[in-house]
Amino acid sequence: MNRLIIGLLLTSSLFSCKDDEQSCSDGIFSPDEEHELDCGGVCPPCPSDDPNPYSPILLCKVNDSAAIFHDYSLNKNPNWILNFSNDTIVASLNFGDGDSLGARNIIPTNSGAVVNFQGYSTLISGTVLFSDINHTDNRLSGFFEAKLLSDSDPNDTLILTNGDFEDILWE
Repeated sequence: MNRLIIGLLLTSSLFSCKDDEQSCSDGIFSPDEEHELDCGGVCPPCPSDDPNPYSPILLCKVNDSAAIFHDYSLNKNPNWILNFSNDTIVASLNFGDGDSLGARNIIPTNSGAVVNFQGYSTLISGTVLFSDINHTDNRLSGFFEAKLLSDSDPNDTLILTNGDFEDILWE
């Protein structure tokens, strides 16, 4: 029994913080901590004081390459039209009208893309799933995937998968 107690004490002292190290749960405001006890520095960040609770995001895979889009807009009049772009792609997807949660087909009209000056204006297939519609703050969240056909090469397709948009503001 004594060996067990000595072993536990030895193990505890080996893995505990030294006096000069910051611990994320020591209840002491350490020099590396930012604004609150036990957060910031080597600990997880402090909670944000940002009054805007939304962190909009739009990302997807473009032909199996991950892409994030900082330039986007969502219009509702009456159809939901999502426009997004980065340095290589400009895309538009028509999610149709209606305010119900769940899956629906993407509409071919006003759906298309241009990638490095190559047009993809024929929607072969596409699905969007609305996961949250916030009518108070005009924000939409959901997932999409779409397959578009090249304007010049019938064997060339643009595939958008794992599309994820969260808290996108609509006009």
